[in-house]
Amino acid sequence: MPEKENKSASSDHYVQLDEIKKTCENLISQTQTDLELFTHEQLHLRNQIEDILAENKTIDKKLEALKATTVQITGESRDDATREKFTNDALLNIKKQIDSLEAENNELRSLNKSSRKRIQILESEIQNYRNYLCESKTVAEIKQKYETAMLVLENTIQTQKTQITKQSQVIENLFLQKDQLNKHIKNLEQEKESSNSATTTVTIEKLKAKLNESTRQTKELQLSLKMAKSVIEERYEREKCALQKVQEALSIAEAAVVDKEDAQKREQVVKEECDNLASTIGQVMDEAAKKVDQDMDEMRRKFSEKERSLLENQLHMKEEIKNHKKFNQILETRCNRFQQKYKDSMKEVENLTQQLESAVKALVEMENKISKQESLQKILMKRAEEKEDVIQNYIKTNTRLKEEYKNTLSDITKKFERQIYYLQNENARLRAK
Repeated sequence: MPEKENKSASSDHYVQLDEIKKTCENLISQTQTDLELFTHEQLHLRNQIEDILAENKTIDKKLEALKATTVQITGESRDDATREKFTNDALLNIKKQIDSLEAENNELRSLNKSSRKRIQILESEIQNYRNYLCESKTVAEIKQKYETAMLVLENTIQTQKTQITKQSQVIENLFLQKDQLNKHIKNLEQEKESSNSATTTVTIEKLKAKLNESTRQTKELQLSLKMAKSVIEERYEREKCALQKVQEALSIAEAAVVDKEDAQKREQVVKEECDNLASTIGQVMDEAAKKVDQDMDEMRRKFSEKERSLLENQLHMKEEIKNHKKFNQILETRCNRFQQKYKDSMKEVENLTQQLESAVKALVEMENKISKQESLQKILMKRAEEKEDVIQNYIKTNTRLKEEYKNTLSDITKKFERQIYYLQNENARLRAK
């Protein structure tokens, strides 16, 4: 009878081990499906990144065409040279933004490669975990290896989730920068209609304001230096009064030594304490004087550096004002020359009207391109909304699967604990027999 009971207990034990193994296999299959979903999402994100890169290239081509048309329109009117310079600067800024977008696209590609490597590592870890389950013989080994494998799986899933959220944030930043790029294009068209004289006067006013601000800061620094000097002098007077009080205490102690012989010991102690106090006060005074000197030197150094920088800024501003005056004189001479040239070029009105008609045609083509670009922007916004919905669904499924992982893990651990407790009791019973 006991042999039959032992056989039935061992058979139950193997049945429970088979159930645990099946649950582990189911969990591994679920993780594999999750990995397949991860790979699918990575491919989808990669396709979206390639689409964004292609759209950035098309925008770059459109900007080059816009620059060519503006150069063609203003080719014959030499008086708009400064305006053309401003438009070229704006185009250079837009090109820099496009380069930054391409750099972010490269970062997205590197993130995609790293996530694919992470998925391969996770698959290899799952295969190793299966091998561990097949090779393990005892319940303790199975439990320990299962716990370690689950921890590794949870960590890798968490890192994969963070990488996907980073990719989504980078894609959102790309869309925001694309909106800013479109705004820069509109501002570029508006800047072509602005005058150059207004910009020069505004810069001169800004330089004058900076000069006034620098003089005001120098005055404030001088006032703060005077206040610091007064505070240091007050502190010195306080320390001097304290030293006089200590000297008075020493004289009183010496008079007490002559009057009372019984208090010689206490007077000696008091004298030693007073000496120590005087020495400490002297040290404190020396340290305070050194600190005050150091603070004064530091303040002088900072003030001199500040004054030097302000003088340099003042000289730089004066040079800029001179340059602006020269630039204004050059502009006046150009204006006079262009007026004379305008009087001489009245005969070429017919040619200019023909060029104006061609420019109007080019502007109509530009407006058509801008309308096409706006429709393309709407399509991109719709894609972004769809992508955001997909990412939200993915996050929800990930949280749900994580909860299922935790529940299955707790169930399996409870089964392991019950089985271990049963085996321990069985072992104790067999030893007792």
